[in-house]
Amino acid sequence: MNWRSFGKDSRTPRTQCRGCGAPLSGAAASEGQHTPQPGNFSICFYCGHYAVFDEKLRLREPTDAEMLEFIGDPEVLRMQKMRKRELERDEEILSFIRRYGRRKR
Repeated sequence: MNWRSFGKDSRTPRTQCRGCGAPLSGAAASEGQHTPQPGNFSICFYCGHYAVFDEKLRLREPTDAEMLEFIGDPEVLRMQKMRKRELERDEEILSFIRRYGRRKR
C-alpha cells in the first residue's frame, strides 16, 4: 500500500476502527508532529470514521464537542480529500476495504 502522501507514520496499539471494524495499528501524520498525542483526532483510512486518541493512544469515540471541532476544519477536509484520492488509485486498499470495511466490531 502506498502511504507516502499521508506523511511519516508511527505504530500505535493495535485496535479496531469503531466504524468499520478494520484492524488498525498505526497512524500517519499529514504534516508536522508524527507521533499521535492523547486528544489528537484520527480518521479511519478505510471508512472515514472519526476517532480520538486516548491517554494510551487507543482510539475512542469523539465527544459531541470534539465532533463540532472536526466538522469544517480545513485540515480534516484536506485529509479526507487525500484519503479519497488514495482509495481511488489503489486496488490493494479497495480489496482490503471490501473484505473488512463493511464489518462492524
